Amino acid sequence: MAELNNAFVNLGVKAVWWNIASALKPAAEIDEMIAPFLGGDDPIFGFRTSLDISDFFCKDALAAITPDPEADINIIYGSGASLAGWEGPMLYLDIPKNEIQFRAR
Repeated sequence: MAELNNAFVNLGVKAVWWNIASALKPAAEIDEMIAPFLGGDDPIFGFRTSLDISDFFCKDALAAITPDPEADINIIYGSGASLAGWEGPMLYLDIPKNEIQFRAR
C-alpha cells in the first residue's frame, strides 16, 4: 500500500485509502458470535460456521465509509471491502505463500 501510494504521489494523484477493518464489529461481539461453532471445552468438536462475512461487520459503520469527493482515487481495501457497495472496479491482489517463502530464502 505504501509503495502504491508513493507511486500515486509521484504521478500527482491524490489517493485516499479506506481500511474495511474499521467497520468490523468489536472483538468481544465477534467472539460471542462464533462461540457456538468452536466446540466448547473440546475444540475437536467444533464445526463449520453458518455465518457470512457480512455478519462480522457493523452495517452502520459500513454505510459511513464513503468516497472522498476531493480525492482523485478512493481505495477501499481488506477482506470484505466489497461489502461497502462502492461503484467501480474490484481488484484482488495476493502473493501465494510459496512465493513469500521463496523470496524469504
